[in-house]
Parts: sequence; structure tokens; C-alpha cells
Amino acid sequence: MPSRIIGSSTFCWAVRYARTFREVCCQTNPTIRRRYREHTLILETDFETPEGAVTLVDFMPLRGHASDVARIECPVAEFNVSIVCEPVEEKRAPASQAHCRVCLQYTLAEALFCGRLGRDAYEDKNRLNPEILALARTVDYHVDPEFPGPGRFKGAVKVTLKDGRVLTEVEEFNRGSAENPMTGPELRAKFDDNASDVLTQEERDRLAHEIGQTENLSDVSSLVGLAVGGRQ
Repeated sequence: MPSRIIGSSTFCWAVRYARTFREVCCQTNPTIRRRYREHTLILETDFETPEGAVTLVDFMPLRGHASDVARIECPVAEFNVSIVCEPVEEKRAPASQAHCRVCLQYTLAEALFCGRLGRDAYEDKNRLNPEILALARTVDYHVDPEFPGPGRFKGAVKVTLKDGRVLTEVEEFNRGSAENPMTGPELRAKFDDNASDVLTQEERDRLAHEIGQTENLSDVSSLVGLAVGGRQ
């Protein structure tokens, strides 16, 4: 059965029918798996129906449409307030790339605007971008006493648009945790992205293969040489 698109030209969902159902990992419902496409905020959800397996593709707004956003609200755990939320004005306009990493308001704005947070995140071209800074000023937080402590990083966001529509998303377990693990291909894609300035494709392939054999290695010092590559 072909895919179907529902929604508008700005916000839409695609329903794609699959022949087979991929392995699932959602703890609350073992028939569902959710994931973001690489380097995007496009959320794909696999689930089973009586007619077969279905993938629901949730497309976020087009990048750069910050002016469509009226307000962004984030519940947080109390222990995070002094780390990533306050002082508010500093967190909305961080003074350096290093500072960006502990700023909830700015980080969320850049992620929504650019559609990703990769190794090039927080560069000055983004940190000083007036559209991203304007989006960061729409981000507010409030303490949710039911949010878990430091042992588990739950995330949630509520985006209110100027036309009145409201978008919400909750991530019960942070991406990459034991409860919400990254797939092998996702880990490899992140590794390639981070290592591409240091290692060639061939060098990355050798290192990735060796890492996969770590439990069988008699001497892990070989990984060090492979991590350095030929660009010494």
C-alpha cells in the first residue's frame, strides 16, 4: 500500500505501510518503536495494525520558521535549574561555544532552527544568529516535581504556534540510555560524523571493526593507534 500524506504544507504526517515490522524497543508498549531520522527532528513511529506494520512519519516545521513560534515550554527536574536554566538571560544568549552546552534555552532554539545538534553545533554562525537568539527568547521552563532525579534524564517540550496550534513531545528516557538505546547504524553515523576530520573512511572502518571485537582482543592498545590514524 502506498504512503499517504495528511496535514498541511507546513505541518504534515506521512503514513507508510511496511511489509515487515522492525525490531521494537519501547518499554511501555513492545509493539512500538520510535526514533528520529539522522540529523533531523523528523520522528518515525513503527507500530502494528490488523492490516500489517505501519510507520508514522511526523515532520517538524521547516527549518528557519522561528517566526511561527509563539512560546516554547519545558518542564525540568529541580536539580537541572542551576545547571542549564538560570540565569535565564545568559542561557538565552550564551557568551561562548562552551557556555552553549549548558544552556537549555539556547540549545533547544538551535536544535529546532537547524534541525540537528551535531559536532558543528554551537559555532558562532549559529550562536550569534539573530533568528536563533529570537527563538531562544521564547523558551521558558518550569520545575516539574514529578520529573526523575539525576539517574534518569527525562525530556519534554510544548511548542505553541502563533496560529494557536500546540505541539508536544515527551522522551521518558534520554536517547542513548539503556532504556532507549541508539541502533548500530545510528552509533556508526555519529562516530563517522565526529571522526571525519581526523580519520579517513578506511581508517574509521578499521577502528569501528576493531571496537566491535573489543571483548576478544588480548591487548586493547591496538585501538589507540587506530584512533590516531595516519594524520600524526
